[in-house]
Amino acid sequence: MCNLGQKGAEPEVTIAHGRLRGKQANVKGTDRLVNVFLGIPFAKAPVGSLRFSPPEPPEPWNDLRDATSYPPLCPQDLSLLKKAEKNYKEKHIPFRTSEDCLYLNVYSPAGSDKKDKLPVMVWIHGGNFVFGGASRYDGSALSAYENVVVVIIQYRLGLLGFFCTGDEHARGNWALLDQVAALRWIQENIEHFGGDPGSVTLFGVSAGSCSIYAHIMSPLSKGLFHKAISESGILIPPNKNLLLSADLKVGSFLHFQVFEIQLLPLVLDGVFLHKSPEDILTGKEFNMVPLMIGVTNNEFGWNIRSTGAPTYFFEYQHRPTAYRDSKPEYVKADHGDEVGFVFGGPYLAGEATEEEKNLSKTLMKYWANFARNGDPNGEGLVEWPSYNLNEEYLQINLEQKKARKLKEKKVDFWKKIMFEQTNTKRMENRKVNSEL
Repeated sequence: MCNLGQKGAEPEVTIAHGRLRGKQANVKGTDRLVNVFLGIPFAKAPVGSLRFSPPEPPEPWNDLRDATSYPPLCPQDLSLLKKAEKNYKEKHIPFRTSEDCLYLNVYSPAGSDKKDKLPVMVWIHGGNFVFGGASRYDGSALSAYENVVVVIIQYRLGLLGFFCTGDEHARGNWALLDQVAALRWIQENIEHFGGDPGSVTLFGVSAGSCSIYAHIMSPLSKGLFHKAISESGILIPPNKNLLLSADLKVGSFLHFQVFEIQLLPLVLDGVFLHKSPEDILTGKEFNMVPLMIGVTNNEFGWNIRSTGAPTYFFEYQHRPTAYRDSKPEYVKADHGDEVGFVFGGPYLAGEATEEEKNLSKTLMKYWANFARNGDPNGEGLVEWPSYNLNEEYLQINLEQKKARKLKEKKVDFWKKIMFEQTNTKRMENRKVNSEL
């Protein structure tokens, strides 16, 4: 039974594992309330014998469980988050960490119930797989303005999320298996919050975006999501060099040195991933879902489009006014800058101009339209063309406009450099072979 429709400040909901009591939130600019449930366990604590093991379902509880406090972050170097807070002028509750960290937060429009079947938007946070967590994000504005259910998940980080011995003793990919467990929890429980388990959209930035591409590749994630939005991130196919790179950086994982980890430490574990992404793409064995992407890889993109999956491409260009005192003037739109606007940041906290408030509403509308229909377009919005042979995309700034062939001259330059290097290498190989 779901009690989300109640008028009180402490909404309650019954899910598969027990009852939860949340809280209600107000959002500036709208009178719509949002029910907020924080720190819901989607797996057992990955400690003891469960450390370096696949996540297991959480234990049920008998009493009414409080879901009004943010969960602890997974173990990480908190100085990285403090640096991000300073750079982005973020304000958060004091962070704490614990290995018992497999929790998620749910934001749902007050009054919604099972029959509403609202779109579900699942945020996978970034942070180079070594820092970050659900407590950095507030889904209440996006939920209130766009009438969607927002879920923000956590997963193991660094060594705890990716340690691999290359055999059955520690197969690796624990962080990605955590994400799968969260997606399964959503399938089983999200209808109690008014969400539609048949309309789940993944969206994420940086490492979260890389995770999304990994789920597109994984047979384990099939049917657990139906659309995907990738913001600033790509999946690098694993190979011997990648695995060696991951192995060599175990010491860096131990110290959570974010600047040392440049590749997704994905391994062929026979569980989450049975083949290399390159082979999966070649054989078109991935989970075909509509895609909205801000950073693209030509080979990956064309394989997706050749199977008929709609793809939308964007370039975010606006420099937030909040950067006025924290970043040099020459720094324009930086890595992940759109995230605050997608989450309705100007209506939650911090400084923003009226133009930025309108930009935030526009981004929330584009993103939510895609979650609803697999197409970001809608009434009152600049047309966003699908990405095809014409290479059309949307430039997102205080005003939006269509464009073609992003950074064409730079792309041509690097193509030329790569072609010349390839030819040089080929000639060197021929010379060596002739001498032999």
